[in-house]
Amino acid sequence: MVLVSSLIVFQLALVFWKAGNRLFHAAALLQKYIIYKDMKKTFSMEEAMDQATRVLLATLAIPDGADNPSDLTRHLDIEEQHIANMRLLSNLLRLPVAPTRAGILKEITRLNLPDVAVESARTLYR
Repeated sequence: MVLVSSLIVFQLALVFWKAGNRLFHAAALLQKYIIYKDMKKTFSMEEAMDQATRVLLATLAIPDGADNPSDLTRHLDIEEQHIANMRLLSNLLRLPVAPTRAGILKEITRLNLPDVAVESARTLYR
């Protein structure tokens, strides 16, 4: 079960990365980390450090305002479509609400990911 769930989330993270959607890329990596942490019996410190670093750097790469509709979206009056797309992508990751940069950072802090990540990523975070 862990392998299938984590593989699916990994593939989604890869899709979001290729599509340039940094917000959902970071959210998918965070989901993958949570799945591994909760279900994998042998979650080595090296694996935890690698995944925590990926989540932290992916989250820090999210530009400010990435969770808001762009000016073009607002001018073309397609905000409803943007909201529907955000809901659809959230459902793919089984998230109850659309992720935000602030929400992901709050979850990272709650899980103590900066303490697990490598020193250089931790420095960027602080």
